Amino acid sequence: MQYLYNVNLKDYTTFHVGGVADSFYIPESVNELLDLLLELKKEHLYILSGGSNLLINDQKRYAHIIYMKSVDCSFENYGNGLFYIGASVRIQKVIKEVNEAGFGGFEELIGLPALFGGVVYMNAGIGGKEHPKFNISDFVLRVKVIDKSDWKIKWIDRADCDFDYRKSVFQLDGFIILGAEVQLDEQMPEISKEIIRKRQAVIKDSQEFLKGTFGSIFAESNRNVRNLVALTHKKKGGVSFGTKNTNWFLNDGNASFEDAIYLIHKCESMHKLFRQPISREVIVWE
Repeated sequence: MQYLYNVNLKDYTTFHVGGVADSFYIPESVNELLDLLLELKKEHLYILSGGSNLLINDQKRYAHIIYMKSVDCSFENYGNGLFYIGASVRIQKVIKEVNEAGFGGFEELIGLPALFGGVVYMNAGIGGKEHPKFNISDFVLRVKVIDKSDWKIKWIDRADCDFDYRKSVFQLDGFIILGAEVQLDEQMPEISKEIIRKRQAVIKDSQEFLKGTFGSIFAESNRNVRNLVALTHKKKGGVSFGTKNTNWFLNDGNASFEDAIYLIHKCESMHKLFRQPISREVIVWE
């Protein structure tokens, strides 16, 4: 177990904005995580995965943060396209390992700066809500978790994960994801490499980064309404709308939580005005 204190959380998010953790824990096994949770079970805990899709209030201190990067880094190939993938494995490594084994299906997630647990938590995928190309839930058979109601390890079948577009039961904060079993189809490595090449070209053409981003802001929104907000509020402090995609915020190196949440609220109020549906993809720690 690694234990740090007074940790600046901006260093652990892709947007590079965040407050301070009084206590910052890095458990290096599931057993260490369980022991820590039992010790702190009456405390208010925050679980930090890869730090993408996350906006943290930079004016707050957080008593207890558990960083999941080393809890379960296992990758098990059971044969016939069945794999167990630990929550702490980077999605890029997951894709590499399954492709080398002759299987695939979610190569287009190659650009996500995420751990596999976060991918499951967000039900990450490609495509819009109306016509998604795929979601990670298409491949998940069951998810291994710690149930916060009794602090025991359990398996949750896909049917009970309440997967929806960029949503899952895990966002209700009742469970901590440890890993998942997935079922994949056979796929020649050459095909996987070509899919990755094409996706990387799309990323290069459509995404911007500057000094930080958390990727898509909204799971559901109206592009015309977002564009209208971007015309009148293109930038707030150090945060600006992406020039290629207005569902994308950029940090110029001077962004604050207040800047980002201001623009998020502007988009939400404008959607309400035009009676258009909107829901956040980014997770906000107020």
